[in-house]
Amino acid sequence: MKIENFKLVEVENQQIIEIDYLGEIFDLHNAAEFLKIDYVIKTSILTLFWNYYFDEKNIIPFQIMFEGVQYFEIFPRDSEMPKVEDDCLKEIVHGEKFEFRFMGGMKIVAKADKVSFEKT
Repeated sequence: MKIENFKLVEVENQQIIEIDYLGEIFDLHNAAEFLKIDYVIKTSILTLFWNYYFDEKNIIPFQIMFEGVQYFEIFPRDSEMPKVEDDCLKEIVHGEKFEFRFMGGMKIVAKADKVSFEKT
């Protein structure tokens, strides 16, 4: 899968939680809120929508978009976890597929031709 316009910030012996978009670091664990997911069948585009909180007054919506989706799956949340954890990213695992793991136990897994980051 081609990562089009961002980099995953990898720190040795730590989970990936940050994205470098054109030199700007987005901490998806501590400062982002996952909002929703959208999949368009006709175009094979999967989009994950987020809000990023620089502070209480400076909120930037952004999206992570997968184009040419070959596979995606959503694994359910852990019913033992509080619902307030559902919108908080735990880590990103990547390789042949991208896997977004959330604190509430939900996982979103996607394999596509390319993935991109966009402020909206």
